[in-house]
Formats: sequence, structure tokens, C-alpha cells
Amino acid sequence: MSRLHSPLSLTLSPAWLFSLCVLSVPALLLPAPASAQTETYQLENRNPLVPALIKISKITVIGSRFEDAIRLSLFTQAGDETTPEALEKDRQRVIALGWFADVTPRLVAQGGGKYELLIYVKDNPTLQGVVLDAESELLPEDVLLKPFLALSGQVLNLAELQKAKEQIDSPLRSAGYSLAHLELVLQEQDLLDSEGKLHLKLHPGRIENLRVSGNERTQEKVILREVSLKAGQIFKRQDFEMDLMRLRRLNYFEEVNLMPEEGYLDPHQTRLVLQVKEKKTGDVGFNFGLNNRDGVIGGVHYTDTNLFGEGRNLNVQLQAGLDVARLFSGNPAQSQRSLSGRIDFFEPWLLESRTGLGASLFSERTPLFFGIESPALGVDLSNGLLQTRTGVSLNLGRPLGDIYSPWRGQLSLTAEQVGLTNFSGTPQKDLSLSGRYSATDVLFSAGGTLSFDTRDSLLNPKQGVYGSLNAQPVWGDSSWLRVAGNLSTYLPLAEWMTVALGVQGGALLGNHPIYEQFLGTGFSAIRGWQENGALVGKQYLIGSAEARFPIFAPISGVLFADLGNFFGSQVSTGPWKYGVGAGLRFETPMGLLRLDYGVRDFQTLGWSNLLEAGQIHFSLGHKF
Repeated sequence: MSRLHSPLSLTLSPAWLFSLCVLSVPALLLPAPASAQTETYQLENRNPLVPALIKISKITVIGSRFEDAIRLSLFTQAGDETTPEALEKDRQRVIALGWFADVTPRLVAQGGGKYELLIYVKDNPTLQGVVLDAESELLPEDVLLKPFLALSGQVLNLAELQKAKEQIDSPLRSAGYSLAHLELVLQEQDLLDSEGKLHLKLHPGRIENLRVSGNERTQEKVILREVSLKAGQIFKRQDFEMDLMRLRRLNYFEEVNLMPEEGYLDPHQTRLVLQVKEKKTGDVGFNFGLNNRDGVIGGVHYTDTNLFGEGRNLNVQLQAGLDVARLFSGNPAQSQRSLSGRIDFFEPWLLESRTGLGASLFSERTPLFFGIESPALGVDLSNGLLQTRTGVSLNLGRPLGDIYSPWRGQLSLTAEQVGLTNFSGTPQKDLSLSGRYSATDVLFSAGGTLSFDTRDSLLNPKQGVYGSLNAQPVWGDSSWLRVAGNLSTYLPLAEWMTVALGVQGGALLGNHPIYEQFLGTGFSAIRGWQENGALVGKQYLIGSAEARFPIFAPISGVLFADLGNFFGSQVSTGPWKYGVGAGLRFETPMGLLRLDYGVRDFQTLGWSNLLEAGQIHFSLGHKF
């Protein structure tokens, strides 16, 4: 953050010093101390009769007790040939010593092409004390005055004054008060008052106002409600960085910058301008994808994460999945995969407390088990098992603490009907809870979630931590408790590489049906292993590590390792399982596409049996 106001810096600059000299000591009008008939040349008004090279025969310092220090600072010495430009640099070196209110050189012709250099100097007065003109809001008065009181009783030295100011500026910057600055209050165009005292005033860097620039669709209130900095507050860098992170996480903008400007009413205050560049948030059309569970996916959708520019989220989607390979392999029944339709709506600011309300209406069919040759669940699954869920859900969430807290609590309510059939459409009533001929169960659930999120981006985080813990009691045709959680951290090892570490797990307690078990599919997959329902259990635990790096836009790469297992299932899952491999990420209008290849058996790995030793995985978004 650049410093907007620096009165002391202006005070100590040569330009200010020269102005002060003109105002307080008209030294340019001083006569030469030589005889009246001797001609004196002023360097600032170059006399054309003065030659380009000036022979200095003598140097005389007039009016200062620091003559020795002045002579030591000069590059020009008696007997040298010099130029007016070199003499001006000498004048600046004398000024930099800090003791002087005026430094004015003159040349006096001595005959024979030689000149005497006269340096008229006016010393600064003695500093008699320091006065604080207003109460300090950021530092105790004794801390603020201490560096300056050490200069009392001495001739005022502007260089030492600058060092004293830096002793105040440094802790302010370290504490995040980037716009705070110390003003040396001028007393009738002089630094010291009539009693020889220096007057100080610490401006805390208060915000005069805040406005938005560049938004064409997004309403200004939607942007400003994400910003904790308000007019009248003191600017603090840490708050500003968190505000920028929240705005970027909205994913409404390609760019977000915060630019400071000098205040209109008070130059010691700051106007903040939020400059945004919007990007497309709505999309309507066809979607196409591919994953292990659903096969080839196609559908239509309408999605807008910033509906009408008011920050609301609407998603309407209809899609179907088909296993094309099985369709033409003589097993068309198992070619049936997912079929789903859903409507989701989310209002993130239902109340001023940042309380969000979401609602979903859904009907979806998904394959749970397919391609398992040895049934171990008491039924023949050679034709696979399909689950159909139809229902409605509501969720209500809000931050815990202030509205910008990374901690958030959420309560969700769901009512749904769940049915089970094989891939041929025959109801599997023996696997349902109710035992109905239709193999359908009616369930109600209330879930509570506690989450913590400091990620810099929701879709592609480079740093931060995310964790959540969910407990969901279910009742209806039976009752049980589902507990699940995850924890992820993102570490920027370099500008071009991020290391992501994550762990997830869950457990079921009570009389739950088979379709509620945890499955090794999607985000819960152990990469390198099939996502056909073979990995299933009442409990599971998976740890993952990824190194993420760009290749060329819009493609990036990933190296990964997964370790975990599923427990408590009738399907034997064996010992802990690992998967190691590499993947690609593709930035598309539909989101981030994920393609991974994981190896589960290095002993059998070879070019001819890549799918026997490992597995290809397709999905949307990062795994964690």
C-alpha cells in the first residue's frame, strides 16, 4: 500500500527547504562580503560571462558553527576547476547534513579567471521541546514523543528528525496501519514555534469514504456488504486483505483492486475506490461430461451465481448418464446410469447478520454398485444397483461471531423418498428398510454443520484452511446417525506451485440401509481404484496430498497420492489402499474439469495393462 500523506518527507525535501529559505531567510539577496566594487555571481541565475569551467581559488563559509562539517561534505576544493552543476550538487550535500535553514553559494571574481566560492549558511534554531497537538489514537503519547525528545536541546537537524519519524512509522506499518502518518505541524511557515518547540500530530489513516468503480451488473450494495472497511474507520492492512479475499471468492470478478485517493474534505484522510472487472456469472446451454460412476453425461442447464446482480444463486439442471461401452458390449441393461433433475436456490444475505437461506428440489437416479462380479451383499449385483432419491431440502446458515468470521454454522432439513432397483428396473425390497414391494423408504433428516474457511478461493485455492464437521440424525422408516468431516490446507510453496493436504472420513451409527453406506466414488474415491461400489463401508478414512502447478493456460497439472480404506462392510475391502499418480485440470466455462490416472499396483504396471494396475478418473472440480 503506497503512503498517501507524508508531510515530513515534503518537509525534508530540498524543494521544501529551498522554499523555506526563500520565505524565511532571503539569503539570495545577501551582498557579497568582498569589496563593493567586486562582482558577485549567483549560481541560480547563471551569468553568461561565467565560463563553463570555474577555477575556485578559495572557499569561505559564512554564518554557521558547523563549518568543519560543511567543508568535509564538499567535493569541490580550493584549486579545483568545477562547473555550476557540480557546485549545485555540493549545495545539496550541505543541505543533506540537516542543520541548515538556508544554504546559498555565491561566486566572487578574483581576477585572472579565478573565483572565490562564498557559502552563506543559516543554522536551524535549537529545539527546545516537542508538543503533541492532538491525542494519538494508535500510540501512547510517551512512545510517540520519545524519539523527538531525545533531540531537544540541540540544533534542529532535519536528517535526525527524519530518523525519529521513521522510528514511529515502522511500528505503525508493522501493525498494519499503512495509511497512518506523522505530520510536523508548521508554525507560521516554520517548523518551530516562537518558543522553539516542534509540534506533532499523528493521523491514524481514517477512511473518508468508500465507493465502487467498474461494476455494470453487480449492485454496489452486494459488493460493499462483503467489505468490513467502512467510512470513518481507521484503515488496517489485515482487514483490507481479508476484504479483497472475500470479494475474489465471490467469483463475480476477473479483477478486484483497492485504490487509495486523497480525501476531499481532509487531505489526511483517504478515499478508497474498489475497482472491479466483472466476468460472466450466468450460463445457459448444453453440458457434457464424463466420469466413472455415470459414464458419458449430457444435459441442459441454467446457472447464475449472481442472479440479477443481487448475489443470489440459481441452478436448474437436467442430465443423464450412459455407459456407451456396455451399450455395445451385449449388456445394455448396465448401460443405464444416472438420470437427474434439480432446482437449487440460495440467498446468501437473507438477514443483515449474513444469514443465508437455501432450498433444493431434486429427483435423481444414481448407480451404487455396478460391474461387481462376486456379489457379497446377499443379492445378485451382477446387474448393478440403482438408487432413486426424490425430495426437498432447506438449509439455513450464518457466521458464528461477527458477520465476517471464518466460522459458520448451518442447519439443514430434508424430506425424501429413496427407492432401490437393479439395472433391469426390478425393485430390491430386501435391501430397503420398509420392506415395501416398491422398495421405497421415506426418510426425514436434520443436519448440523460447523465449518471453518480461510481459503483465498473456493474453486482453486492457493492458500488457507478449510474444515467442516457434520452430524445428521435420520428418522422415518428407520433411524440412524451419520457423522462426516474433512480438513484441508493449502500451502503456496512457490508462486507457481501449491501443495494441498486433506483428510476426510465418516461413520454411521444405528440401523441404516445399504444405500447410506460410504462409497469410494467422486470426492471420496481412492484414486487408482474402481468407482463401481467395490469400496464401500460403514466407516471410511482417506488422506490425500497434491502438488498443483500450471502448465499453460487454461491447463494445469497435479501430482497426487491417496491413502485410505472403507470399513464395516459385507464387501471385503482388505488392507489399507493407496493410489499414486498424475492428472490434468482444465479451466472451462462449465468449471474445472479433472482428469486423473492413479496406480494401485506398481508390480503389475505396464503399458499393456494400465487399467489393470490403475484407474482413470473423470470429474468436476478439485478432489478437495
